[in-house]
Amino acid sequence: MPTEANKKQSHIITIIVSITAVIVSVAQLVIMHSEIKLNETIHTQEMRFHAEQNRRQWMLDATKFVLENRNSLFECEDEESKQVVQLMNGMFPDEVFSRVSVIMESTSRKAGVQNEWRRLRRAKYSIQYFIKKKDEINWKGASQLLRKEGFHVLEPQETGLTDIVFGNNSIVYGEGVNIEDVKEIAHVILAAGMELKSISPFRDRSEQNLSEIQILYMRTSHNMPICSHDDIDERINSLIDSDYLSRDGRRRSW
Repeated sequence: MPTEANKKQSHIITIIVSITAVIVSVAQLVIMHSEIKLNETIHTQEMRFHAEQNRRQWMLDATKFVLENRNSLFECEDEESKQVVQLMNGMFPDEVFSRVSVIMESTSRKAGVQNEWRRLRRAKYSIQYFIKKKDEINWKGASQLLRKEGFHVLEPQETGLTDIVFGNNSIVYGEGVNIEDVKEIAHVILAAGMELKSISPFRDRSEQNLSEIQILYMRTSHNMPICSHDDIDERINSLIDSDYLSRDGRRRSW
């Protein structure tokens, strides 16, 4: 018959085996979770790499198209040039067309064609204003001016902070939005009597916010000084000079 000591020893061994099994299971779960996270990170990096490759290829294709049609774009009558611009608008992704249109608008010698580049680019943006009682009336005037300038302005959106005593104070925008157009929006907002304290790209780049511009209240901007018209260009240039933005307004890294 097993002695009392043997029984205790057997019981201890059983406990040790059970604890070891639990530790092994937990370790396996940790390893599995780490592998999943690693795979997700690799997949995300691969997606970004392929997206950047596609973007570069589209830009090369757009450059080639411009070179092949340079006579129509620069030498022909306005109507023919506008038709080529409209064709590009339908052929290329919004972000690519936006970047090309800024360059073409500045190099074109014909005012009508310049306006067409600008009109088609701005029509791709979506400007979303979040309702605040303090500046709601001012926004009505600003939105009318922005529409006259060719921007696509969405209907104001309700939030849980509608009654907050502070007005909106910030502009955030997607990577596909040209910085010169952001400046134009900022100047219009100030001219309408609204306050502006910060201008920045979205923190998280996505296909959903690529061409989106939001006018909203940000707590992190609350204690910043209010922008004047002169401040707008200075703040954008300071972002560019600090390498936060590239010259075309895109954030360098996400």
